[in-house]
Amino acid sequence: MKCAKLLHNPGAGDGEHSMKDLAKLIKDAGYECSYSSTKALIKPTIKPDEIDFVVLAGGDGTVRKIARQLLDENLPIGLLPMGTANNIAKTLGLNKEVEEIIKSWDNENIKSFDVGRIHGFAEDKFFLEGFGYGVFPQLMKEMKKQNKESIEDPQLKLKAAVELLYEVVQGYKAVDCDMIIGDKHYHGRYLLVEAMNIQSIGPNILLAPHADPGDGKLEVVMIEESQRDELLHYLRQKIEGKEIQASFTTVKSNSMKIHWHGDLLHIDDEKVKIDQPTPLTISIENNALQFLVPNV
Repeated sequence: MKCAKLLHNPGAGDGEHSMKDLAKLIKDAGYECSYSSTKALIKPTIKPDEIDFVVLAGGDGTVRKIARQLLDENLPIGLLPMGTANNIAKTLGLNKEVEEIIKSWDNENIKSFDVGRIHGFAEDKFFLEGFGYGVFPQLMKEMKKQNKESIEDPQLKLKAAVELLYEVVQGYKAVDCDMIIGDKHYHGRYLLVEAMNIQSIGPNILLAPHADPGDGKLEVVMIEESQRDELLHYLRQKIEGKEIQASFTTVKSNSMKIHWHGDLLHIDDEKVKIDQPTPLTISIENNALQFLVPNV
């Protein structure tokens, strides 16, 4: 019998599944299961010689928090999405009921997952979802300022975030940016530049629908000032409940150099303010994590 270690964020999503409920579902599926809250220090509880895989029950923030501690463990991760946006889970095809996801683990289908590395700060940083500049860190700032982070209902929170992003895009002043991606130089005034490891970002904004987090490449999405109306059209449709295919300049690469002439950026769901514009280098660490996913 395989052994699972369940790590559960009790504050994620709408609280539909308690830690004990999830542990019972996992045991009923034929696994031994021990569990801990993600509020506790995780590293000492992970004993690779005693478990076969880790189960993460939470949202994108939980995945990032725990991934930091699992990067060197080489343990498969069974993800049970219970956050607000669940962008990582959606990219992995885990938009299913919890019971169905747990049953799929029997297939032992492993999906490699890359990690982005950011060089140029005092110490290197990493990202799972995306790293970038422009309207998304500005959205994070406004969400906090307007106290929309406190909205408890996940769907209402997502809708409020998209509506606020629409307002941000309307008034955002484009910023100069220089980039070297592969052997090509890019320069312009941009509303956003995002190095995407997964398909969507923030409130399920599908910027990189063809992104594969295990292909050793990032999808660098660039939206210039001249494309403001196109981005607004996409957001307007999303507010109305329609998901259309947006088409913005995208370049695949395993590395890039970027100099954004502003002081606000984000790393996954973390907003970062820097003292002055800083040139950064982005690279990819291939196969850094492994997720259990349904057969495709």
